Amino acid sequence: APAALVETVETLEQDKIARRMVVVDRQNNLLFSTHAHPHQITASDAVKQEMRRELTAEETTVYQNKAMMISILMQAREGAMTPPENPAATQQKTPSQRKKF
Repeated sequence: APAALVETVETLEQDKIARRMVVVDRQNNLLFSTHAHPHQITASDAVKQEMRRELTAEETTVYQNKAMMISILMQAREGAMTPPENPAATQQKTPSQRKKF
């Protein structure tokens, strides 16, 4: 998910999709704002810096407590990315079995 967030922010910046952008962390601390940081840092750099910083003890505890749910969600996402089997495709008749008109 963090890589997807960086990619999304980079796309917004590079394609100039958003005139204004604000990036906040989970505690609602301002990480980036186009008004507060014009040309000093990019939003994607702010996100990357946030990803690299050490977690606080509280954040580590929260992450550990939610590790099982995160694992379940990641497995569900991986399953959603795998194309489902198409039973209709396996039941198609070969050309010799089709009726000729």
